Amino acid sequence: MNKSAQKNFLKIQKILIGFLALATVFSVSSAAFATNTASKAMRTAGAVLSGLGLGMTLGGYLSNPYRKRERD
Repeated sequence: MNKSAQKNFLKIQKILIGFLALATVFSVSSAAFATNTASKAMRTAGAVLSGLGLGMTLGGYLSNPYRKRERD
C-alpha cells in the first residue's frame, strides 16, 4: 500500500472514531431522558452497540501497523 493510501486509511479511521463517539454520547443521553420502559431498553441497546463499535474502531486504529510506522 502506498503512502497516500495509508494516510487516507488513517484519516478514515479517525473520522469513524469521531462519528462513533458522537453516536455513543447521543445514544447514552437519549437513553437517560427516555420516559417509558420500552424506549429506555431500545436506547440502552443502541448505546451498548455504539459503544462496542467505538471500541472496535479504536482498537483497529491503535493496532494499525501504518500508524505505528508513522510514529517512529
